[in-house]
Amino acid sequence: MKYPYKDGDTAFTHNALEFGYKFKQMEIAALLRYDYNLKFNKDAFELVYNNLNGITPSTVKTYNPQLHASHFSSTGIKLATAHDWSNQLSSKVALSLLNASDLINGDIWGSTTVDNAGSYTGTLYIDYSYDKDKLFKRPDSSAHGIGYALDASMQYTPTDKLHFLLDIRDLLAVIHWNDATYTKAQANTATTTTGADGSLSVKPTLTGVEGVRNVHQRLPARVNFKAVYDLSDGYEAGIAGLYVSNTLLPELLVAKHFNKGQYGLRYDVTSHGLGGYAQVSNFNISLLSDSLNYKEANRLSLTLRYLKSF
Repeated sequence: MKYPYKDGDTAFTHNALEFGYKFKQMEIAALLRYDYNLKFNKDAFELVYNNLNGITPSTVKTYNPQLHASHFSSTGIKLATAHDWSNQLSSKVALSLLNASDLINGDIWGSTTVDNAGSYTGTLYIDYSYDKDKLFKRPDSSAHGIGYALDASMQYTPTDKLHFLLDIRDLLAVIHWNDATYTKAQANTATTTTGADGSLSVKPTLTGVEGVRNVHQRLPARVNFKAVYDLSDGYEAGIAGLYVSNTLLPELLVAKHFNKGQYGLRYDVTSHGLGGYAQVSNFNISLLSDSLNYKEANRLSLTLRYLKSF
């Protein structure tokens, strides 16, 4: 971990792979998903970053970290139906049934003080559910999740030149986990003991409970929107964006149409990332990043899509 903190309090990845068929207005697809969502404050990021990179503050500093993590992977099936309400308005609704594993869902918070020698004193609180313990390396559990995700989208073309798209993923989405292992604990880093020779030893202690419980893991909605205007000679320009977990990522777009598709450029206003996209017949590809080194990127977006109709 080499890269310094940049403004932000959210990190997320959403990866989906679908194989399906479309018949008239109906679609069915096999689905693979991998999702990770983190919400954190600046203190949480700096505390982890400094510890991993061996950085100590020049003066005594107190941190009040807050972090929420939510993760799962799943297989499933996706059913969708579309409807044309008029020549100007159409909509689509999709329901995914999910068979989930790889649970992480919980919070870490508290207060800790670090001196210029790298010594930590303070208390952290932990309350999280899991099937593979990433913090204390306890034995794996057999937690199993069943859930659903409802998506909805709408396209509106009020004139021949103006087009709007609203696409909401996980509008209503939750995974129910039965008998998920959890740890609810307090980690105290200021426990001091005296040795036989009179020396002092400071060791962290962990107190709390471990057990199983049912968990209802709610998935954050992801809102994609786009508005484009057709210019002359097959060009179009517009705005687009993604809104998730109280984070807005707006984009500027410009594209060129040709006989079998289109190609265009994307610019992320927030991260200053650049990208492009192309659609040829049934194939679509889109890429955007704010760095050539993916490890340094604040935003990295890749979409590959192939649609076979019959």
